[in-house]
Amino acid sequence: MNEIAPSAASFDVNGSLIRNSAWMVGLRWTLRGIGLVSTFILARLLTPEDFGLVAMAALIIGLVEVFGQTGQILALIRHPNPSREHFDTVWTMSIIIGAVITTVLWGLAPLSAEFFHEPRAAEITRILALRALIGGFENIGVVAFRKDLQFSKEYSYQVAQRVLNFALTISLALWLRSYWALILGILGGRLITVAISYRIHLYRPRLCLSKTREIWSFSAWMLLVHVAQFLQDKIDEFVVGNMTDTETMGNYNVAADAATAPTVEMVLPATRALFPIFSRIAGDRSALAEAYLGVFSTTAIVVCASATGVMLVAGDFVAVLLGPRWSRAVPLVELLAMSGAFYCLMQSGITLIGAAGHGRTSAVLAVSRAVLTIPAIVTAGWLGSVEAIAATRTAVAFVFIPGVFIALARILPLRPMDLLRRLWRPAAAAAAMAAVIKLAHPLLPDVAPVRLVIEIGAGAAIYGGTLLSLWWLAGRPAGPERGLVAAVGRVFAAKVAVPSPPATAGRLRIFVVATFSSQSEGRSIPRS
Repeated sequence: MNEIAPSAASFDVNGSLIRNSAWMVGLRWTLRGIGLVSTFILARLLTPEDFGLVAMAALIIGLVEVFGQTGQILALIRHPNPSREHFDTVWTMSIIIGAVITTVLWGLAPLSAEFFHEPRAAEITRILALRALIGGFENIGVVAFRKDLQFSKEYSYQVAQRVLNFALTISLALWLRSYWALILGILGGRLITVAISYRIHLYRPRLCLSKTREIWSFSAWMLLVHVAQFLQDKIDEFVVGNMTDTETMGNYNVAADAATAPTVEMVLPATRALFPIFSRIAGDRSALAEAYLGVFSTTAIVVCASATGVMLVAGDFVAVLLGPRWSRAVPLVELLAMSGAFYCLMQSGITLIGAAGHGRTSAVLAVSRAVLTIPAIVTAGWLGSVEAIAATRTAVAFVFIPGVFIALARILPLRPMDLLRRLWRPAAAAAAMAAVIKLAHPLLPDVAPVRLVIEIGAGAAIYGGTLLSLWWLAGRPAGPERGLVAAVGRVFAAKVAVPSPPATAGRLRIFVVATFSSQSEGRSIPRS
């Protein structure tokens, strides 16, 4: 079989990235739309108890699976010229890790039932453990989609598997009307992913471990990062599951997803594109700092609008999209919404730190946050309620942001104040939006769908207007607001007098676009 040599083409930022960004904008909105529709339909067909039961088992599985996230994929992406042996070694490692995880989970299944005080959790854990083994066989060739920063096939790959998984899970829910629909949907989705990965990429991996030591040299730090991140992200659900029943667990699990998904899904997928982008310019610290500031500016605008908006409309959002059985989730959505914003602000910086080759710093940050988060959440669970746990999760995320800013300042030629200058306008605009919507809420029609539409529209107008006004008063500095003004001008066919950005800002614009990209396609590996 023929082989394709690793790509040696230079990185065409202005051409390739801008040309393919549109694919990723469409991809993220398509996937998020499918995910939201799936959640809302399943919430109507199933009960909070069904979601809670599966969430309990999923937590135990996730805790073990995280030890298999050794960062071997990221090591492959960062490699400047990977050979077939590199790709085959990562694939072989994935199979071995999947088999070990499945075996360990079978042995730990009884402990899940004991920890959550739910006998059914053991059986569900054993069944869902198979997803790790199945997932290990995914075609490693699809990693080239991300590495080469091209997008069309990645779009096809992601959307095809999500649509098929959506159809399967909804069909099972209509038929079974129980938590088994979720279980079988998860396993079926993993099988679909593996099958499509071989259909969409011609690469055929072989068993190989010759590059294990080289890959592990980077992966060791990433393993520590992933374990710490999982613990800090899921400790609240562990505490809720241990202290409460399946219904409360279901409400908390769905509330956490509903509160943070609108924000996280618009921002964090960009980190999959930013990692290889940042890796390519890691040697130029000034360019890296410039790129990150552009990314951070866009991230701040998105998360301040999205998280604040979700918090403001939580009651009507839950009533309209989840239904009356989920009313207990409303205060949790209100408390958890801002945690998504804080998390995104942190994660964009942590991604840059890892891509720049500072794996140890990433690990220190992740472990430090876990050390801060775990005792705080556990204490909140002992002393308070489920709402106290949600509030603590948000507070800890906020407290940790300065630590990430300080770490960035030690790596790049930028200061924490550089980041705060780009954060204050979106934060002020979000505060103005919250004040007006809170005052207007009692005056609006007491019909949830109508009030939800009015508040979303009014909130967007207030946020956008306030943001642009503050930008204008600040002297119209370079940043994403400039692009927003140009877009508004095109929509209304008006001539907006915006000064042309200086030549040095050209690269910045490229990386602002990159914040809305997610993954990539490429031909940088040999294939058979």
